[in-house]
Amino acid sequence: MKSKKTVAICTISDVSTDYRLHKMAHTISKNNLSPYFISRKRKDYLNETKDFPLKIMNLFFEKGPLFYTEYNIRIFFTLLFTPPDIIFSVDLDTLTGTKLAAFLLRKPLIFDSHEYFPESPELQHRPAIKKIWQIIERIFIPTIDYGITVCDSIANIYKTKYNKDFKVIRNLPLAEKNDIESDNNSKNTDNGNFTLIYQGAVNVGRGLKEIIESLLYVEKVNLIIVGIGDIFEEIKQQISELKLSDRVVITGKIPFKSIPFYTKQADLGLILLENMGLNYYYSLPNRVFDFIKYKVPILAIDFPEIKKVVEGYDVGYCVSGLEPKHLAEIIDKIRNEKERIKQWKLNSEKASKELTWENDEIHLTEILREIS
Repeated sequence: MKSKKTVAICTISDVSTDYRLHKMAHTISKNNLSPYFISRKRKDYLNETKDFPLKIMNLFFEKGPLFYTEYNIRIFFTLLFTPPDIIFSVDLDTLTGTKLAAFLLRKPLIFDSHEYFPESPELQHRPAIKKIWQIIERIFIPTIDYGITVCDSIANIYKTKYNKDFKVIRNLPLAEKNDIESDNNSKNTDNGNFTLIYQGAVNVGRGLKEIIESLLYVEKVNLIIVGIGDIFEEIKQQISELKLSDRVVITGKIPFKSIPFYTKQADLGLILLENMGLNYYYSLPNRVFDFIKYKVPILAIDFPEIKKVVEGYDVGYCVSGLEPKHLAEIIDKIRNEKERIKQWKLNSEKASKELTWENDEIHLTEILREIS
């Protein structure tokens, strides 16, 4: 019996918390291919997956230019000495090593851009480092065999700059009820308070400090923060200094399969980004669709891709700024509009039938069929 072709999914992300990686792997597997992950070991990574093989590289450096250099050298040699049939590169920070390996091995390369990396907030005040990533993008993006990304805006950037077509596969939830540990959509607790939830990286520019401060101006509102990131300790300190520990729950890092437990506790989901470059401005976070799936109304910033979904499906409210007192006023107004909340939930239920991974994965299936 002929063995299945292998697909190496190369990433810097923690595969335990990156749901998109698992959905990609499931789609690859459905196309009679054998996917596996290659990632790096890090002390704060869970690095667990029961569904697909996982190869972990032990690196000397954990961050900074030396880390990215070491990672790409190691991924290059890992692929070279254990060659897969197809190489799947996740984000620009893996593209140098994967493309060079694909070139020497004469294997097809699929590049999945989860974000517009050169415009990430961390690079906006580091012009020299940003320039390096722009050079890497300019050298390697035109050479990829196939490109996919998360939204139309990023696809349009690559088309305009490099005349390269990228297929859009949004970070949508799976339609099957068994895609997570629990499929009960009802709220698990009801203590009389209005509960907000933030899901994602606890990083700069995510509106977290503003939303925490806004709690000072509105009563009987709680906040759940699901995730970890660069400003995690700052956020904990802010909560303590403002004496809000009894109103804010911080979970830290948890596997993606456990996130819905917290999502279902919420009355309002938060997507409040600052305009810190095109990466945030054109982003379309997966939590937009997670909130819709679990019928959690959304309070979001009015950036184009986010606004197109939130207002297009009428599942929440968009704001143009993050001033804490104004956010408190909006939250207080929303929680008192019972009929509007009810309509948003009904609209979410309808939208969730359309906004499923199965409806977008066809674009990856087309690529895989063309390759194999």
